[in-house]
Amino acid sequence: MDTNQQGTVLVRALVGTDGRPRDVRIWETSGFRLLDTAAEAAVRGWTFEPAYWNGRHTEAWVQVPVHFVLR
Repeated sequence: MDTNQQGTVLVRALVGTDGRPRDVRIWETSGFRLLDTAAEAAVRGWTFEPAYWNGRHTEAWVQVPVHFVLR
């Protein structure tokens, strides 16, 4: 395993009216499967503020960059 893995994963999530991700996809890979998997799992566990349109909450896609940096 390469212990020097770092980079950014661009994740897209379909956020439901309750703020929970209904679908999560890797949009741009970091180049490392371990980081991509970790980013996807993290976003699946998040809660978002749902989109608001015409006076009510609605489903909407969001893009989230997840950065992994070694320090």
